[in-house]
Amino acid sequence: MNQSKETLRVLGVDPGFTNLGVAVVEAQKGPSEKVIQTVIFTDCITLGSTEGYRHFPKKLYQSLDSLWEQYGPFDAVCAEEPTEIQGNPVVSSYLWFVYGLIRGWLAAKGVLEQQALTPTQLKNRARSLMWDVMSTRPEKTNPSKAEIAELLHHLRLPRCRTNHEDDAVLAVIANLGKRQS
Repeated sequence: MNQSKETLRVLGVDPGFTNLGVAVVEAQKGPSEKVIQTVIFTDCITLGSTEGYRHFPKKLYQSLDSLWEQYGPFDAVCAEEPTEIQGNPVVSSYLWFVYGLIRGWLAAKGVLEQQALTPTQLKNRARSLMWDVMSTRPEKTNPSKAEIAELLHHLRLPRCRTNHEDDAVLAVIANLGKRQS
């Protein structure tokens, strides 16, 4: 990534097996509440059912290529990294499959700045940010989908249609954001 460049074109990704959240934003590294300058585009890409996984690369690559043509090139990509999903190795494997396809596509495009946080790290950063900017805590241990949407709204970001898109935006904030000292 060009360190002298103040504004970055960033692709945020919430890897999912049937639904993939993406966000294209203008961003900069800095305090979490000031990372995103503009949300250019968000979408929830439907990849299909687990039975059709052999068709995922083609559909995924077509969707990613379309994003690149319309909004690229990207300076960086920020994502939520898959982990083991509640002891379900099959779903976990599918998520890693999609995540691996995305990372391979990015490498082929020359995007070397790829940052990812686990779901736990992402939720911890969201919880911390809720406290920092809203002076509130989530009702449960992890922020709910509605609480994440409210946090993004509080940061004056446009409302996304789906929680997958919200998580893609949150991935950018959490990966590029730094706590003020």
